[in-house]
Amino acid sequence: MAVAMILDGGPCRVGIESTVLDLTTDLPTLLRPGAITAAMIEEVIETPVYLATGQTVSESESAVSPGQQMIHYAPKTPAYRFEPHDREKIDPTDAAILPITLDADAYARQLYARLRLLDQQNLRAIFIELPPDTPEWHAVRDRILRATRPLGR
Repeated sequence: MAVAMILDGGPCRVGIESTVLDLTTDLPTLLRPGAITAAMIEEVIETPVYLATGQTVSESESAVSPGQQMIHYAPKTPAYRFEPHDREKIDPTDAAILPITLDADAYARQLYARLRLLDQQNLRAIFIELPPDTPEWHAVRDRILRATRPLGR
Protein backbone atom coordinates (compact mmCIF):
# COMPACT_ATOMS: atom_id res chain seq x y z
CA MET A 1 0.00 0.00 0.00
CA ALA A 2 1.46 3.37 -1.01
CA VAL A 3 1.47 6.32 1.34
CA ALA A 4 -0.64 9.12 -0.11
CA MET A 5 1.10 11.90 1.75
CA ILE A 6 3.76 12.55 4.36
CA LEU A 7 3.27 15.53 6.62
CA ASP A 8 6.65 16.78 7.87
CA GLY A 9 6.31 19.10 10.82
CA GLY A 10 10.07 19.68 10.96
CA PRO A 11 12.38 18.82 13.83
CA CYS A 12 10.74 17.91 17.11
CA ARG A 13 11.23 20.38 19.97
CA VAL A 14 11.94 17.52 22.39
CA GLY A 15 13.38 14.75 20.20
CA ILE A 16 12.82 11.80 22.52
CA GLU A 17 9.59 10.16 23.55
CA SER A 18 7.29 11.59 26.16
CA THR A 19 7.39 11.26 29.91
CA VAL A 20 5.13 8.46 31.20
CA LEU A 21 3.71 8.79 34.72
CA ASP A 22 1.71 5.99 36.37
CA LEU A 23 -1.01 7.32 38.68
CA THR A 24 -2.85 4.01 39.16
CA THR A 25 -1.45 3.51 42.69
CA ASP A 26 -0.98 5.70 45.75
CA LEU A 27 2.66 6.27 44.75
CA PRO A 28 3.02 8.34 41.55
CA THR A 29 5.63 6.47 39.51
CA LEU A 30 7.70 7.80 36.64
CA LEU A 31 7.84 4.86 34.21
CA ARG A 32 9.70 6.63 31.42
CA PRO A 33 11.59 9.91 31.83
CA GLY A 34 11.13 12.57 29.20
CA ALA A 35 11.24 16.33 28.85
CA ILE A 36 8.89 16.71 31.81
CA THR A 37 11.04 15.80 34.80
CA ALA A 38 10.08 14.26 38.13
CA ALA A 39 10.81 17.60 39.80
CA MET A 40 8.37 19.38 37.47
CA ILE A 41 5.67 16.81 38.23
CA GLU A 42 6.29 17.00 42.00
CA GLU A 43 5.88 20.77 41.86
CA VAL A 44 2.42 20.37 40.35
CA ILE A 45 1.07 17.38 42.29
CA GLU A 46 2.85 18.35 45.53
CA THR A 47 3.89 14.80 46.35
CA PRO A 48 7.10 12.82 45.75
CA VAL A 49 7.38 10.83 42.53
CA TYR A 50 8.99 7.40 42.55
CA LEU A 51 11.53 6.96 39.74
CA ALA A 52 11.10 3.53 38.17
CA THR A 53 13.64 4.35 35.48
CA GLY A 54 15.96 1.57 34.52
CA GLN A 55 13.27 -1.07 34.99
CA THR A 56 13.20 -3.39 32.02
CA VAL A 57 11.25 -6.33 30.72
CA SER A 58 12.36 -8.91 28.17
CA GLU A 59 11.06 -8.64 24.62
CA SER A 60 8.71 -11.58 25.29
CA GLU A 61 7.03 -9.81 28.23
CA SER A 62 4.43 -7.08 28.09
CA ALA A 63 5.66 -3.74 29.34
CA VAL A 64 3.58 -1.48 31.58
CA SER A 65 4.81 1.47 29.56
CA PRO A 66 6.33 1.93 26.11
CA GLY A 67 10.10 2.02 26.17
CA GLN A 68 10.58 -0.42 29.05
CA GLN A 69 12.06 -3.21 26.95
CA MET A 70 15.76 -3.84 27.54
CA ILE A 71 16.48 -2.92 23.92
CA HIS A 72 14.62 0.10 22.60
CA TYR A 73 15.35 2.07 19.42
CA ALA A 74 18.73 0.42 19.01
CA PRO A 75 20.49 1.07 15.70
CA LYS A 76 21.32 -1.90 13.44
CA THR A 77 25.01 -1.00 13.73
CA PRO A 78 26.47 -2.38 16.99
CA ALA A 79 26.26 0.47 19.49
CA TYR A 80 28.22 0.65 22.72
CA ARG A 81 28.03 3.05 25.65
CA PHE A 82 31.00 4.27 27.61
CA GLU A 83 31.77 6.51 30.56
CA PRO A 84 33.95 9.56 29.79
CA HIS A 85 36.95 8.02 31.59
CA ASP A 86 36.81 4.98 29.24
CA ARG A 87 37.30 6.96 26.01
CA GLU A 88 40.90 5.75 25.65
CA LYS A 89 39.64 2.13 25.40
CA ILE A 90 37.86 2.85 22.11
CA ASP A 91 39.32 2.07 18.70
CA PRO A 92 37.76 4.74 16.45
CA THR A 93 38.74 2.92 13.22
CA ASP A 94 35.61 2.61 11.06
CA ALA A 95 33.51 3.76 13.99
CA ALA A 96 31.75 6.90 15.18
CA ILE A 97 31.89 8.40 18.65
CA LEU A 98 29.04 10.53 19.99
CA PRO A 99 30.44 12.65 22.82
CA ILE A 100 28.39 14.70 25.25
CA THR A 101 28.99 18.18 23.88
CA LEU A 102 25.56 19.74 24.21
CA ASP A 103 23.19 20.47 27.05
CA ALA A 104 20.62 17.78 27.88
CA ASP A 105 17.74 19.38 25.94
CA ALA A 106 19.77 19.93 22.77
CA TYR A 107 21.23 16.43 22.96
CA ALA A 108 17.76 14.91 23.37
CA ARG A 109 16.52 16.76 20.28
CA GLN A 110 19.34 15.32 18.18
CA LEU A 111 19.93 11.82 19.60
CA TYR A 112 17.71 9.71 17.33
CA ALA A 113 18.48 11.71 14.18
CA ARG A 114 22.20 11.30 14.81
CA LEU A 115 21.80 7.57 15.47
CA ARG A 116 19.81 7.10 12.24
CA LEU A 117 22.41 9.04 10.25
CA LEU A 118 25.29 7.02 11.69
CA ASP A 119 23.37 3.78 11.17
CA GLN A 120 23.31 4.46 7.41
CA GLN A 121 27.10 4.84 7.13
CA ASN A 122 28.13 1.15 7.22
CA LEU A 123 30.27 1.65 10.32
CA ARG A 124 31.85 -1.13 12.35
CA ALA A 125 30.39 0.35 15.53
CA ILE A 126 28.87 3.40 17.18
CA PHE A 127 30.22 4.50 20.57
CA ILE A 128 28.10 6.79 22.70
CA GLU A 129 29.43 8.63 25.72
CA LEU A 130 27.09 8.37 28.70
CA PRO A 131 25.96 11.67 30.17
CA PRO A 132 26.08 12.31 33.90
CA ASP A 133 23.53 10.47 36.03
CA THR A 134 21.75 13.67 37.05
CA PRO A 135 18.06 14.65 36.83
CA GLU A 136 18.43 16.81 33.71
CA TRP A 137 20.05 13.88 31.86
CA HIS A 138 17.77 11.03 33.09
CA ALA A 139 15.71 10.80 29.89
CA VAL A 140 18.73 10.86 27.54
CA ARG A 141 20.68 8.43 29.70
CA ASP A 142 17.70 6.04 29.78
CA ARG A 143 17.46 6.05 25.96
CA ILE A 144 21.21 5.50 25.53
CA LEU A 145 21.18 2.60 28.01
CA ARG A 146 18.37 0.93 26.05
CA ALA A 147 19.90 1.54 22.60
CA THR A 148 23.42 0.30 23.42
CA ARG A 149 25.50 -2.42 25.04
CA PRO A 150 28.22 -1.84 27.62
CA LEU A 151 31.69 -1.22 26.20
CA GLY A 152 33.60 -4.47 25.84
CA ARG A 153 30.61 -6.69 25.06
